[in-house]
Amino acid sequence: PSSIRVASSNYNPVIGWSMGCQLVALNFQTADSHLLINYGRFRENGGCGYVLKPDALTLKKVSNLLSSPTTTNNANICGIQFSANSTKSAETQIKLRVISGSYLPKPREEKVGECIDPYVKIELFDVDYINNSNKQNGYRYDNHCTHFIHDNGFSPVWNETDFKTFHVISKHVAMLLFSVWDNEMTSKDRLIAAAAIPINCLRHGIRSVKLFDLNNTRSGAFDFASLLVEIR
Repeated sequence: PSSIRVASSNYNPVIGWSMGCQLVALNFQTADSHLLINYGRFRENGGCGYVLKPDALTLKKVSNLLSSPTTTNNANICGIQFSANSTKSAETQIKLRVISGSYLPKPREEKVGECIDPYVKIELFDVDYINNSNKQNGYRYDNHCTHFIHDNGFSPVWNETDFKTFHVISKHVAMLLFSVWDNEMTSKDRLIAAAAIPINCLRHGIRSVKLFDLNNTRSGAFDFASLLVEIR
């Protein structure tokens, strides 16, 4: 790394997964959003180890995904050329609203201090083979935040009336990150808990989202921490 790079930050692993990388190396000492979605990717098989590549990268017709640089209607991501038509089947759309939370602990399981003022942030991490710009290098990002609930981590209720719509381009690698934050008036907001879910694993209806601490565990104060959301 560069001599002036002192923070152990991470890059977006979704781009590597979309290229078929077998190993995407991250700094595990930094619990940022990119590490959290990596946890979610390998939780989809119960944490058993390897996660199979999507069919788009393993089928015999995979060569059709790659096209020559001179092919018309091409798309590119990080300089690699793709056929624009090959990504259409991977597109989908989801609508989501946050209903409530349960047993949300203080940040880092603190025992003292005032009650938390929780709010929920939902982030989509995706790749866009078609409409990407050189500045974004194919990354696609969208997010949504609820309002904060004053002094209630035990059973906060948001009960949003409007659904947030997420347009997903590459559902076989896209990730949705749910994170709960403590709203701070005089300092930086603090992350309480999170859960990342592959788009392919989402199911419609009213669902309970189990939350994990920054070490990807559910123990102690996090045994029952969860969110209730509706997905369409």
